[in-house]
Amino acid sequence: MFQRQKEIETDSMDSSLEEPGRWDDFEVWMDDSQGYDPKTTKMYLSKIKAFAKWFNQKEIEFTGPESITAGIVRDYRSYLAIIDQKMPATINKYLQVIRIYCRWAIEEGLIKNNQALRVQYIEEPLIAPKSLSEDFVDVLRSVIKTKGLKKQALIEIGLGSGLRISEVTNLKISDLKLRKRGGEIYVRVGKGFKFRTVPIAPDLVMILKEYIASRTDNSEYVFVSETNHTKMSTRAVQKMVERLRDDIGFYFTYHTLRHTFCSDLLTSGMELTDVALLAGHLKKNGMPNISTTARYVLSRQDQLAKGVRKMARWRNKRIQTPEDV
Repeated sequence: MFQRQKEIETDSMDSSLEEPGRWDDFEVWMDDSQGYDPKTTKMYLSKIKAFAKWFNQKEIEFTGPESITAGIVRDYRSYLAIIDQKMPATINKYLQVIRIYCRWAIEEGLIKNNQALRVQYIEEPLIAPKSLSEDFVDVLRSVIKTKGLKKQALIEIGLGSGLRISEVTNLKISDLKLRKRGGEIYVRVGKGFKFRTVPIAPDLVMILKEYIASRTDNSEYVFVSETNHTKMSTRAVQKMVERLRDDIGFYFTYHTLRHTFCSDLLTSGMELTDVALLAGHLKKNGMPNISTTARYVLSRQDQLAKGVRKMARWRNKRIQTPEDV
């Protein structure tokens, strides 16, 4: 990182001429000052560059953050919604990135105020994140029992602890405390480098113990590649899920398991603040961020659709009732 910083400083004059947006400086700020995950930094850069490209296509030269006005951002919002037909969540992510970029420019002394803050996000109804129903979970569990201990452990740790895919692949055996009556998982590098302890039930402890005992390698990581015994990659886990989808016949991702974990905790009666702690929905001061977790108390899209179908059946039955005739 320091070497990269030095290279950027050395070429600062040339880069400022070639890149009016000062993308390299913005990237360093996101990495060093904000501590964003590398994937987040890459995604933010991609989105702000897409905005600059659109800017130039309007035959208005993008000279940097000083050329961003509230009117331009509103036009871009309309373009994304009407011409590019992006979904509200995607549009709001673009608007968020432009706001962050302007915030960086203020800290750099390039602009005095954040014009992007004058443009509102697109409002959309909040629904619960996609999770698996009890029936789908039962089908999934019945299938993975025939797929080997490793796949079973990977799926069960998602359903039983709610770990993100990156947290699972970074998990070390030393992070597991497996006891007969239950255990704990130490998530040492969660999202935003936040540490948390996740208690796990005895059935998951038993599966993890059985899986680890079956291993023949000496890797310190819980899940390893079968070819070279190195840490399993997130892409390898995604491919495993893709193959399972073909066998099972319904769509889900590894992150769906996390959503299912949180949803089931709330359904079973756990307090919202406690679910936030287990899921790692934390503020910078370590307090639970319940605004993120609160989405799980809302209905899923399929539950809303089920409610509409129920209403339609009620209407039809009411129309056909002799008393109403």
